[in-house]
Amino acid sequence: MFMKHVMVFFILLGIIGYFFADHIFYWQGDFMVRMQYDTAAYEAYERIVKYYPESKFVEDSRKKMAALRAKGGDLNKALSRKEQELKKEQESRQKTESFR
Repeated sequence: MFMKHVMVFFILLGIIGYFFADHIFYWQGDFMVRMQYDTAAYEAYERIVKYYPESKFVEDSRKKMAALRAKGGDLNKALSRKEQELKKEQESRQKTESFR
C-alpha cells in the first residue's frame, strides 16, 4: 500500500514538473539564493531564460541573473571558467571541421 502512495506521488511530481517547470526553476533559484548557493541559483534562472522564453518569469530571471553577476564572488569565476571551456570546445570543433 505504501509503495502505491509513493508511486502516485512521483507520477504527480512528474506531471507538475512537466507543466510548471518554469515555476519550479524560479522557486529553485529563489531558494538557492536564500541558501547562498549563487551558482546553482544562476543556473536555475539561466534555464528559465534558455528553455522557457515565453514564461512570465523571464524578465525577472534576467534581472536576478544580472544581480548575481554584480554580486561577484565565486559565481563570476565559475562562469568565466565555463565560458573558457566552451570557447576551447568551439575552437577544437572548428579545427576538426576544417580538416574535412
